[in-house]
Amino acid sequence: MSNEIPNLWPPIETRVVSPVALLRHQASLLTRQTSGMLEGEVKTSPSTDGGVVHEFRVIAPALDGYAYDLFKAWHGKDLIYPVTVSFSPWKDEAEQAYIQKNYPDQPYIISSLLPKFTGNREASSPAELVRLLRDILQSSLTKSVVSSLISRINDSTGDSQPTQSGSGPSSGNGPE
Repeated sequence: MSNEIPNLWPPIETRVVSPVALLRHQASLLTRQTSGMLEGEVKTSPSTDGGVVHEFRVIAPALDGYAYDLFKAWHGKDLIYPVTVSFSPWKDEAEQAYIQKNYPDQPYIISSLLPKFTGNREASSPAELVRLLRDILQSSLTKSVVSSLISRINDSTGDSQPTQSGSGPSSGNGPE
């Protein structure tokens, strides 16, 4: 029998990024990618249970500062992982999955009779949070919000001229 005491620790990552740092970085990337037409903002506040809530907002400065609350993330005051993320399409997905599983032959269900779904998802590490953020930022809802706001900004500034492919003088599209 060996007198050596074994190392029982798993591998420990020492370059761990906080949830708020990941959110703020994505917010700044939105601002940069839209050349400031839209701004990402992370509002942090205490939660009712003593933890911390981060609200990710998309701001349209040219639309009088209109803000769209895209998702929320929250965690404990001292333990920042796990972090819980709430995004409205996840709630809808959870509800639809429940209906399909439990009521496959009933096309109409009274939603007030269903259990309450939160659609919350949890990340126990920065890598898991990155996966959740990727799902949110590349979702149909996020693309729709971004496109809609940019379109409204373009309309308000007169930059929304449609382009037609092949609409030059010799294209036959209209009078010459």
